[in-house]
Formats: sequence, structure tokens, C-alpha cells
Amino acid sequence: MKYILIFTFMAFCQISFSQLLSGDVINEGRSLLTKTDFKINSTTEGVVVYDITVNREGKVTSTLLKIEQSTINSTPLKMQAVNLLKSFKFEPNTRYPQVQHVLVKITFVKLN
Repeated sequence: MKYILIFTFMAFCQISFSQLLSGDVINEGRSLLTKTDFKINSTTEGVVVYDITVNREGKVTSTLLKIEQSTINSTPLKMQAVNLLKSFKFEPNTRYPQVQHVLVKITFVKLN
């Protein structure tokens, strides 16, 4: 029973943070407090990947589009993604470095 609970917890953690791709935030186990599915409803399908900077207070302070990993070219859609990213709140703590980075993938889902 103990192993089933551990496996379930690990699977849930993987699903919950699967759109946080890599970076200091993940390496140090910092939690994303904002509930999100990393998706935006749109008239088109695609993804954007941003390198975001998070400060000690857990706020997103900057975003940098990773063009080579993104499939969306529309500026308004990219701005929607930036607005979503700027609303994210991560676990605050003074033990974290002044700034940390993490790659985040936002998926645009076409509405029917």
C-alpha cells in the first residue's frame, strides 16, 4: 500500500509540473502556487516556450521568448502568454537566490 501511495504521489507531481521544462526553480524544488493547466484557448494551435525569471518573493519579473522552441508567431497570442506567465506566483523564501530561471511551455488550444 505504501508503494502505491508513493507512486501515485510521484505521478501526480510529474503531471502537475510537466509544463515547467527545466531550470533552477525545478532543480531546487520550488513550488508553483498558482493553479494552472498551462493552456490558453485560442483560434489556433501551437506552443510558446519562455525563459522566465522569478525573484525571492515568488513573482515573475521577466520573460524571454525561446523562438527556436515555439510555434506561435502571433504577437497578440504571445502577449496573452506573457500575461499568463506574469500572473504566476511561486513559493517565496529568502533562502532562494535573488533570481532563478525556469523554462515554461504554454500550449494554445484551438476552440471548436
